[in-house]
Amino acid sequence: MDRWLGKTAVVTGAGSGMGEAITRALLRNGVNVVALELLKERLAKLDADCKRERFPGKLHTICCDITRENEIDAAFSHIETLGGVDIMVNNAGIIEVSRIIDSNRKTFEKVLNTNVLAVAVCMNKAVLSMRKRNSEGHIFNLNSIVSHHRMPNDLIECNMYFSSKHASLALTNTVRREVSKIKAPIRVTGISPGTVKTNIVAHEDSLKDFFDKKQCIQPEDIADAIIYTLGTRSNVQEYTFSEIGAQRDVPRLRIRKTISTRQKFCNVSTYVIKANMRSGERNMAADRFVSGTLAVQTCPLKPAAYVRRCGVRFEVVRGDGVHVTRWNETRTARLRRRRRGRTTVRYWPVL
Repeated sequence: MDRWLGKTAVVTGAGSGMGEAITRALLRNGVNVVALELLKERLAKLDADCKRERFPGKLHTICCDITRENEIDAAFSHIETLGGVDIMVNNAGIIEVSRIIDSNRKTFEKVLNTNVLAVAVCMNKAVLSMRKRNSEGHIFNLNSIVSHHRMPNDLIECNMYFSSKHASLALTNTVRREVSKIKAPIRVTGISPGTVKTNIVAHEDSLKDFFDKKQCIQPEDIADAIIYTLGTRSNVQEYTFSEIGAQRDVPRLRIRKTISTRQKFCNVSTYVIKANMRSGERNMAADRFVSGTLAVQTCPLKPAAYVRRCGVRFEVVRGDGVHVTRWNETRTARLRRRRRGRTTVRYWPVL
């Protein structure tokens, strides 16, 4: 984190929930933060609390609607006077509880303007600021674990929310490849949490009951993930985790990092987890352990699981998207030649 001391981070939706936790964590680690928030009273409370706690980083607050072009333009113009954007955290998001077949265009636009269009605009302006100064930068998009898996049946009436999170994941991957192609020193990371305890659904009784029954991730966990990722090497690009504490259900796990001598692509590394388990229930627990605890994936790849008579072998792959895809194709061809006498379960990459 030392290289980010005194740098400027921009956090959208910074007045409550995950945005507030992320803002506090960045300030605590010596990063200056520009907090963008729609409600003035939330900004005032955040400013007062941070002054009282005397964080090393400096807080700047801007009240703006990120879906309005003139307001977001004015906000980023002011940010340039503070030194420009070094870290961009696209956190703001909304949920409209209704069925798509019963809704109207206005509802669709409200969700997409906040969860997709505003993310694209903020990424665009952040990259322009970073490239203009030729400085190292990091962009975070708060996606969702549902953008990697199918939606829960209990949350089917969330209108365009899940569609918007799939779009946000696609934006993350697209911009990551764009900046990689121009060789800009900019990292683009997707944070895809499970159920997080925030006030995004506090006004909806149907969803509130669902969230009250769940063992939720805390906003501080998301903030910790961002701080952790800022301190890692550039090959860590995607971070997914869930609220299930599966590590308590999986005994005798051995974790090691392996670099195959037959591996042709230098940008790929593999983490192998072995567990001496045979029951389907424990296999699922191990799967949850991989996705929920190890949790760091470079491109949107789900862990590949190879089920054998002697137990389960999980592999979590790290690398840039192009190299992982090629490596995955090579690996799959090799597995087909060696699959006699065993069952192979494969999760394909979502690219």
